[in-house]
Amino acid sequence: MVTQTAPVSDRARRTARRVASMVARADALLITAGAGMSVDSGLPDFRSVRGFWNTYPLLESLGVTFEQMAQPPWFGDAPRMAWAWYGHRQQLYRQATPHDGYRILRSWTQAVPCGAFVMTSNVDGQFRAAGFSEWQIVERHGSVHRYQCTVPCSDQVWDADPPGFGIDISTLHASGELPRCPHCGALARPNVLMFNDVQWVDTVRREQQRRCDEWLASVRGKCLVVMECGAGTGAASISRVGERLLERSSVSLVRINPAATEADEPTHVLRLSALQAITMIHESLPAVFGGDDAAVIRPGPPAIEPITEPIRLQLEPVTCVDLGRGLVMPMDESGISHDDGSAFMDRYAEAQVRWVPVPEIHGLSAPGYTMTARIFRSPEYDAGATPGIAIVLVQGPDEKAVMTFGIARRASDGPFLWQFLYETANIRLPALDYPRIPWVASRPDIYTAEHAAVLPYLAEFERVLVWAYLRYLAFIDATRRKDAGRGEG
Repeated sequence: MVTQTAPVSDRARRTARRVASMVARADALLITAGAGMSVDSGLPDFRSVRGFWNTYPLLESLGVTFEQMAQPPWFGDAPRMAWAWYGHRQQLYRQATPHDGYRILRSWTQAVPCGAFVMTSNVDGQFRAAGFSEWQIVERHGSVHRYQCTVPCSDQVWDADPPGFGIDISTLHASGELPRCPHCGALARPNVLMFNDVQWVDTVRREQQRRCDEWLASVRGKCLVVMECGAGTGAASISRVGERLLERSSVSLVRINPAATEADEPTHVLRLSALQAITMIHESLPAVFGGDDAAVIRPGPPAIEPITEPIRLQLEPVTCVDLGRGLVMPMDESGISHDDGSAFMDRYAEAQVRWVPVPEIHGLSAPGYTMTARIFRSPEYDAGATPGIAIVLVQGPDEKAVMTFGIARRASDGPFLWQFLYETANIRLPALDYPRIPWVASRPDIYTAEHAAVLPYLAEFERVLVWAYLRYLAFIDATRRKDAGRGEG
């Protein structure tokens, strides 16, 4: 783990230990961040006039400040200069490696029982690059990694490709074809909030804020720690978030900023850089918060050799059983996309080792609800076979079990899983016989009237869970059959 070794006062160490104790007891964590969070990754602090002009000497000779350059009219008056500047910034952000503090914070978010959110004024995308889920990030000022129309002709935004034009940083000139709106052909621009910007399309930010507001409502009354990292006077919208939440009971605010003053009380103040403060707090946290490996960059999954020949995924019709109401019905697979299934399986993989926030599905979400998953083997399990039984448990913001989903894939798995679902039930269930495989059974673990608002979400959760899980295993089986055929040749 990379740490900074600048001298630290005894007072700062005591504060860090107090903060660690608060985080260890927290139910939920809100991370708020300004430009000071990014500088430890080697990114320039554009809010500093000297830092800005050191990066762009031409703008110093012209006397143009960051606030003056970050204005929408440049895209009309000097589009190639505007795109050279934003294109260069996009390159800087893509090339930067998030510092260890990001990964340490992510390990904390995976340890608190009611989940976490990030709210940042930075447009650099460093939280996403560090592995934070898109579901849990609010980008208050947008992102340079998304584009919008300069007109704008609609509320559409789209993901940005790496700049395809040449950039001369000394003259701030972009050569080649500049990005265009795919809808009307007008010049495109980064989807970031500039100064005096009435053309900013805030579609993404509004949806992010809606999810965060729902989550904050779900943790009201819980022990919430707001970890403010590097939000100086230039990010007042970020610092005000934590200050307003202090009006709630059971909320604590930690302010990490070298320029913080005594006037910032009653917050817990650490006058250190973001990386140094986060590292120091982490040293006093229990192992469940990530331990010494929290900052390790973990390798992604190994690349799968592409299969060029067609693979037929043979899926039998799935039977859905509602154990709470005693209903048996066929599964409706309509409207489930490959992207939804892939995103769900990513979250499902994480859920096999810890409780994780449930994913957004078809525009529905359940803030504060978490899930965990387990793979079971029946006594008749064949060694080397793909798994046949999956159990997924969903709990509410109060950490009480809400629903259990069990999937039986093979005939030998059906009786074993059925017995398990009945024997471990918290409430009385109607007596049913298990159906033919494959099937999924949803078992309420608490009287669902207490969670009526989330039932539509859980219905979609069940459909995507079964569809993604069975297709994933069918793909593994088909790949093995194809590999076996190659071996025989």
